[in-house]
Amino acid sequence: MVLVMAVAAGCTGQGEVSGGGNDVDLLRKHDWTQMPGITARNDILRVSALDRHIVGQDSSGGQPNPPLNLAGPHLESDGDFTVTARMSDVGGDAGGSWLRLYGRAPVIYDEWRQERPSLRVGVTGDGQVTIQIWDGEGDEPATSQEFDCGCSGTVTLTVSSIGDTFHVTADGRRLGTAQDPGV
Repeated sequence: MVLVMAVAAGCTGQGEVSGGGNDVDLLRKHDWTQMPGITARNDILRVSALDRHIVGQDSSGGQPNPPLNLAGPHLESDGDFTVTARMSDVGGDAGGSWLRLYGRAPVIYDEWRQERPSLRVGVTGDGQVTIQIWDGEGDEPATSQEFDCGCSGTVTLTVSSIGDTFHVTADGRRLGTAQDPGV
């Protein structure tokens, strides 16, 4: 999967650009070397699945434990924002691809990961777009919605946070919305 991100409107980062927005380019002039599974080259972030899991003391389980970008570029927003991810080689036999945005980093204990407020959006192997929202109160998403898309191959996925609502589009088509519980 290849992921290219551009972020706009209300995020901290580089200054004003033409058009009057606060666009932030997460690719250029940033250090991605500390993010496991990432290779940055020619305005493209190649994200490789690492299949990391937290295994219980009895060797059971396998709770997903994807890496977090704690040392590299990140954004903070106290208002509306939009994140656009261009994902390639998704859907069908290629499987799903996901973008995760954290309001707060998860807490990882010995054999357990506590998800805090975050949003996960992606294209599933069967071409659906799914949005999942964790409110920090449990291990499972507080909200999970699927949208018919028929997406595969290369998909441009956009998530906008406007007020207290997340808006999801794929390849320019509006798919739906979900309430933001405070991510």
